[in-house]
Amino acid sequence: MSVLICKNISNEGPGTIEDYLHLKEIPHTIVDLSKGESLPDATSFDTLIMLGGPMSVNDDISYIRKEEELVRDFALIGKKMLGVCLGAQIMAKDLGAKVYKGPRVSPFPISIPIRHSSMGGAMPSSSVLKLANR
Repeated sequence: MSVLICKNISNEGPGTIEDYLHLKEIPHTIVDLSKGESLPDATSFDTLIMLGGPMSVNDDISYIRKEEELVRDFALIGKKMLGVCLGAQIMAKDLGAKVYKGPRVSPFPISIPIRHSSMGGAMPSSSVLKLANR
């Protein structure tokens, strides 16, 4: 198995995905498309991972169009794919979904109380999960 990872912005890497690939000794190649790196021949990979970025799949960015072609190639022959954030937008659009800007869900932080459960004893019963959409 060999994994192709496409980065859409230099400062956002594969993080724990890459840690896992190293741990399992799975060969992988990371291509930073935002730096102008070219996509390698896709036939030598059986898994595609597309990472995120601050842009939209609908923005006029040439390397996003190349990623759409790559998704099509992987999908046509049934190869595995994972899209994260923008990567998911690219995959969804290329596979026929309409991708559009949605409303902001939460312009202000939300606090959600978390109850202690027998499954995870690490959190005290007074823990609060804070979410914010920025």
